[in-house]
Amino acid sequence: MEIHYITHNVVAMTSPPDEHEINWAECIVAVATAFEDMLHKKFRLYNLSERQYNRSGRFKENILGFSFPDHHAPPLPLLFDCVHSMLEWLESDTANVVVVHCMGGRSRLATVISAYLFEAGLFATTSKALSHFLISTQSNPNSPPGSPSTSSPVLRSVNQPSQLRYLDYFSKSLTSSTPPMNVKVKLGDAIVSFAPHAKLQLEIYSYKDSNHKSPLLNRSDIFSSDEAGQIINPSDQVILHIDREMSGDLLLRIVEKKKPLGHALIHTSFVGNDITFQKSDFDMLSRDRRFSDKFSIRLTLVHLKDDPAMSSHPIGLPS
Repeated sequence: MEIHYITHNVVAMTSPPDEHEINWAECIVAVATAFEDMLHKKFRLYNLSERQYNRSGRFKENILGFSFPDHHAPPLPLLFDCVHSMLEWLESDTANVVVVHCMGGRSRLATVISAYLFEAGLFATTSKALSHFLISTQSNPNSPPGSPSTSSPVLRSVNQPSQLRYLDYFSKSLTSSTPPMNVKVKLGDAIVSFAPHAKLQLEIYSYKDSNHKSPLLNRSDIFSSDEAGQIINPSDQVILHIDREMSGDLLLRIVEKKKPLGHALIHTSFVGNDITFQKSDFDMLSRDRRFSDKFSIRLTLVHLKDDPAMSSHPIGLPS
């Protein structure tokens, strides 16, 4: 485990022992005890991982959970809630400190901390905030800001397209003269072009359903080939009809034999009447050589009339 100071009161921490170890709870108690001794209870530990702590002990008030899946962007409301919680805690007492960690200490950490640095006014853009995060995590672990760099940083910056996309959403939400409102859209078609010759499945979910149990679209035959390897549908383009209304965060996922290959996240408040995803827009898909650079999925959207109940709630502000 390594600790990196991003600022004097924001700390990034690599996750306690990996999932194969059994002393998870004991390690958290040890970490919290160390911060209690150093900071006299003036700390909060923000857990971004999907591992849950036993919060019944003496540190239950110091541990907050804002979990979202690894290699994913956080749902936009969750990102705002987490950042606002950090701001509130740090502004309430100049001696307070936040400690943020996720499994492995990689891009989830960078996404959330960079969003905080931007909203706190420490950097003019989220890109500059990301650069600062990367530089800070190249310093010697467990040392204050400005320590000499090491040759191989443990922590990495944001490297998933959806995480970068959501940092852009976050920035636009705060800098727009009119705060973006939640927008309801009707999904028309999903137009898949130049898919590889494999038995793949396209799933589309409302990201509000964190367990992904209620897909808006779940088709297992759109890219199928028979056992002899002949393409059942030889067309370079397949049109899938969705015809569903939704709002907020939307997840597209490509699956092969129940194994996710790649995914992309968008928020309906920041898209036009259609949106096209290239291979490079999908998280985790860039290394799969079966997908050519011509591969794309285009969603057609229709913006519906404002829903008063939704339009009264600007994104990023309390309801």
